[in-house]
Amino acid sequence: MHPIPKHLRAILKPTEVVAAVDNDTELGGDLVCTCGANEFILLHTGGFAGKGKLRGVGYGKSDGQDFLIIKAMCTSCDTEHLVFDDDLHGWNGYVCAADEGLRGRPRPPLVPWECSKCSCTAHNASVWIVGEGREHALENGEGILTDEDWFEAFGSLGMDIKCVTCEFKLGGWLSHETM
Repeated sequence: MHPIPKHLRAILKPTEVVAAVDNDTELGGDLVCTCGANEFILLHTGGFAGKGKLRGVGYGKSDGQDFLIIKAMCTSCDTEHLVFDDDLHGWNGYVCAADEGLRGRPRPPLVPWECSKCSCTAHNASVWIVGEGREHALENGEGILTDEDWFEAFGSLGMDIKCVTCEFKLGGWLSHETM
């Protein structure tokens, strides 16, 4: 099974693992809060990608820089879980930051996602992560990645969401390549 990145271990409950081309692995699962609830207010940096009413989340701006941060706040216990930060997670965040260091960490205001159909802010969420196979990642990591952390440098992350009120599904709400 593909290891779960550290920042998602407590909340990602795997539902499927699919081997892809070149030993890449796709791991899919549902977000479940540590309290056991599965309804979240999805907080994001405010940018949108796509066209029309059915838009997915994209980059927001803070201090003139583009940022992509996603948090899931549990509607039962109000715990905020960091789902993705482009400057910390995936290949660019984990591997490139090792060479270049992290840029200034702004505190962009995060806004709740509203359902495109009914404007509700509570959603269920599924996450999928595509990462290189262990050997391929270690080879490409050129000494940066170790056997213990290769799965932190995943190549892409995505989220599908479903409104808890009207059950409107938005596949590909987040689809982000980290390389």
